[in-house]
Amino acid sequence: IKSSKYYIQGKLLLTREQEVVSCWSNDSQINLPQEVARIGAGAFYGCESLSSIVIPNSVTSIGDRAFFGCKTLTSITIPDSVTSIGDYAFLYCYSLASITIPDSVTSIGNCALSGCNSLQEIKISKGTRERMLNMLGAWCDDILVEI
Repeated sequence: IKSSKYYIQGKLLLTREQEVVSCWSNDSQINLPQEVARIGAGAFYGCESLSSIVIPNSVTSIGDRAFFGCKTLTSITIPDSVTSIGDYAFLYCYSLASITIPDSVTSIGNCALSGCNSLQEIKISKGTRERMLNMLGAWCDDILVEI
């Protein structure tokens, strides 16, 4: 069956506009294709085996609940191309210990890092502490690390 709206690449379902809609991989590591433009809402919802993901510089946004419940995701580096992170994007990523957020991110949704009980550091660029505190909340002040 052909679709004018969606296509499958490996274990990913994508829209013709290059947005990841769903993933059904049990792999611990995923390398997103270079043509991916957006990670859609709930795209990796419940991918409990996912411990590492490589996000290409073509991605501009991470949608609401994109990585919700990825219990074994340990770290993530968001590329400079990303400008927004949606609501609850990393909710209940219990093993997430480190995340790098570039200066390009101008919007972080509500509770984006809630339930990340293992989070030990949020890496940010020098001079962005106040802006990140405004977006993430005062709870993260002790774990912001300027790089």
